[in-house]
Amino acid sequence: MSAIATQRSTRLLSTPSIMTLNNQEAEIVVAQNVPFVTGAYSTVGESAVENPFQTVERQDVGLTLTVTPQINADRTVKMTIEQEVSNLTESESAAGSEITAKRALSTTVLVRDGNVILLGGLLENGSGTQAQKVPGLAELPVVGGLFRGRNANRDQRVLLVLLRPQVVNSEEEGKRLSRAIARKSREASLAIQPMDDGRYPAVPPAGLPFDGADLNQPFDAGFVDDVAQRRNYPPLPSRLRFDGQ
Repeated sequence: MSAIATQRSTRLLSTPSIMTLNNQEAEIVVAQNVPFVTGAYSTVGESAVENPFQTVERQDVGLTLTVTPQINADRTVKMTIEQEVSNLTESESAAGSEITAKRALSTTVLVRDGNVILLGGLLENGSGTQAQKVPGLAELPVVGGLFRGRNANRDQRVLLVLLRPQVVNSEEEGKRLSRAIARKSREASLAIQPMDDGRYPAVPPAGLPFDGADLNQPFDAGFVDDVAQRRNYPPLPSRLRFDGQ
């Protein structure tokens, strides 16, 4: 008899948005700038090592998207796309520097305005073995096997890249799209904030200064100052007031 259990999970790595002109390359990077040791040099004197130093090169580790769109008359978009996702591994090189794992794709696609296209799936398989034992008891004869064990694990990762182009033909469409992106960013930031635990008074989120209005309106500094005042300095409870009210 054998029993097989499979556990699957999905994680959203990033949802970048970028706006560019027709036939103009655009690039967006969501990454960390990590230093990598590329070399070392030192001189040996009469009694000790003198003037040791290392050469370091910084690289972006994360998500990089480069796209060049070409808009056709029938509102189809030809896109030249380069996508790269890299991350740091748990192992180190012989020189003591970090080792990165990179998954990348480069392609040219044709998609209609507003449609979603799946660029490709980057498959990665991994396996490993982990040994566990109780010190001392695992070495006992006959019964030592009861206090040690070996577990084998296997994992499979699939990276799916989806892209949706939107053609902006007028200023009004640009304003509407900008408001939608700003609203989604605000909702995403509020979703990851911790829930109120009762120790601090809850303050309702401030509205967007340009929500539903013209994006070209003058910057309202007074509005922003009032919002910041309410958010950063909420009113004290009545029992802590000293103004006699």
